[in-house]
Amino acid sequence: MKKIKKLFVTLAVLVVLLVACAFAGLFYINDLVKVAVERGGTYATGVKTTLASADIRPFAGSATLNSMQIANPDGFSSAPFFDLASGGAAVSLGSLRRPVVELERVEAQAVRVTLERKAGKTNYGVILDTVKKLGGSRTDNGTGGGSEKKFIIKDLDIRDVRVTVDMLDVGVPLGSIVVPIDRIHLTNIGTASQGLPLADIAGIVVRAVLGAAAENGQGIIPADLLGDLQGQLAILGSLDSLGIKADAVVGKALQDATSKAQDEIKKAADGAVKQVGDQAEKAVGNALDSILGGKKEKK
Repeated sequence: MKKIKKLFVTLAVLVVLLVACAFAGLFYINDLVKVAVERGGTYATGVKTTLASADIRPFAGSATLNSMQIANPDGFSSAPFFDLASGGAAVSLGSLRRPVVELERVEAQAVRVTLERKAGKTNYGVILDTVKKLGGSRTDNGTGGGSEKKFIIKDLDIRDVRVTVDMLDVGVPLGSIVVPIDRIHLTNIGTASQGLPLADIAGIVVRAVLGAAAENGQGIIPADLLGDLQGQLAILGSLDSLGIKADAVVGKALQDATSKAQDEIKKAADGAVKQVGDQAEKAVGNALDSILGGKKEKK
C-alpha cells in the first residue's frame, strides 16, 4: 500500500508541475509572440522589425498584434519602410500547442509602405535582396534562432494599404505620390509546404504589398522606379508558385491618386524651372523624362 500511495503522490506532483508549466507558458505567451514576430521580421527583411504589443487570449479565442514596423535600411530616411497598425486572428489553445498552427482567417488593417530611391539605390531593393538570399537556402527554422513553430493561413485579408513614393535623388520636389489599395486578399499561405515559419510569412506579405503597388501604380509611380520594382519582384517569382493566390482590389481613390500624381509632377517641373532659370530647363526636362517615362512637352 505504501508503494502504491507513493506512486500516486508522485503522479500527482508531476501533474501539478505540468499544469504549472502550462499556465506559466500562457502567462508569458504575449512576450513570446512579440519576440517571435520581431525575430521573424528581422530575419526575413534584414532590417530591424518591432512589434509594440501582442495580446493572445486562447481561452477567448483571439489574438491581436499592434503596430508592427519594419525599419528602413541604413542610408534612407528614419521613417519605417513598412508599418502595420493592427492584425488579428481567431485562435484556440489547442492550435497554439501544435507544431503547425492553422489559422482560418487573419485580418490586417492600415498598412503603410514607403518606397525610396536615394543615390541610385532603393530601400525596397535592399530588403528584397535579403528575401532572395533566404529563398531555398534556409539552414535554420526561419526566425534566426527562434521558435520552430510553423503556420498555415488559409485566408489573409489586408485592408487600407497606402504605398508612398519618395524620389530623393531626382532633383525635382514631387510632393506626395501615393498608390492607394483598398484590399489585398491572400489565400492558402503555407498549405503547399505544410506550414511556414514567421520569417517566410513576413516576406510573403511584403512581396504581396509591393506586387499590388507595382500592378496598380502605372501613372503614379515614376516609370523607371516602377520598372525596377517589377523586375526585382519577377526575379523572386510569383506567389502562385508557392500555391498562394493573391488579389488586389482598388477603387476610385486610385483614379484620384493618378490624376493628383500627374498634377504634382507638372507643378514641380514648372516651379523648378522658374527657380533656377531657363538654362536649367533642359536638366529639369531630363529628370521628368525619367519620372514620366516619356518626353515632357516643352512650352
